[in-house]
Amino acid sequence: MTGSTATVDGRGAALATCDYGGDGPPLVLMHGAGMDQRSLAPLAERLSLTHRVVTFDFRGHGDTGPAPWSVATAVQDVADVAEAYGLDAPAVGGHSLGGMVALAYGTEHPSCLGVVNIDGHGRGRPDQYAGYDEAQVLEGWAKQDRRVDQLTTGPVATGLRGLLRLLRQPVVAAETVTQVRREVDALDLFAMYRELRCPLLVFNAVATEDRRIMRLWAGKGVPLAEAYRRGLVRDLAALAAERPRTEVATVDASHMLIRTHPELVAQRIAKFLQA
Repeated sequence: MTGSTATVDGRGAALATCDYGGDGPPLVLMHGAGMDQRSLAPLAERLSLTHRVVTFDFRGHGDTGPAPWSVATAVQDVADVAEAYGLDAPAVGGHSLGGMVALAYGTEHPSCLGVVNIDGHGRGRPDQYAGYDEAQVLEGWAKQDRRVDQLTTGPVATGLRGLLRLLRQPVVAAETVTQVRREVDALDLFAMYRELRCPLLVFNAVATEDRRIMRLWAGKGVPLAEAYRRGLVRDLAALAAERPRTEVATVDASHMLIRTHPELVAQRIAKFLQA
């Protein structure tokens, strides 16, 4: 990270933050689950040319210590970071989990300049999986839950965490993973989109996932994930048609588009917020 780091006192957590500077309108960016704010550096550096950009580590991630994680506490942490930096009614955005938290923040702060969700879709609803019936989706979810449990608890998880530390990658405690999964699975993003009163930009990354780590998590659930992508293309197009001040950016990239396509993502965000 090339910004200036500092710790902000949240309500129950000391939040690790990074200020990338910039003289434009304020923007708070948030990272995905299992990652930390370093993943946002390529995007934040580019956006600091047009915005005042601040990032932070979620509870139990990066340099922010362990603390109970929920969407409500994450939204409050955004507000605490914005207040600490004197950011009045900032735009908010995030990648993956961060995009979902940005949406939740926007629904509670209608004066927000804009909400940017970079490929943060959760698992959605069974009816969003194109070509699958509800029973098939629920069965797939159950298999995926069992797989994630195996990878986050017990000896396998211990080995994976050791490998991540060796590779200098973020390591998140199993308790935090469980809390995040529970909270995200309870969200109805499209109901939240329709409740939102400020401008919205949603990125949907539609390329087939080819990274080994993501296929490790997905296992045999890759076809199910691809069916969800097809459903999202349909549902996001309908949302943009019915909801004012909504833009959908469909990108031929995988989920980590903030690393593979930071220039494209930054340009689209800057254009959206300037409008």
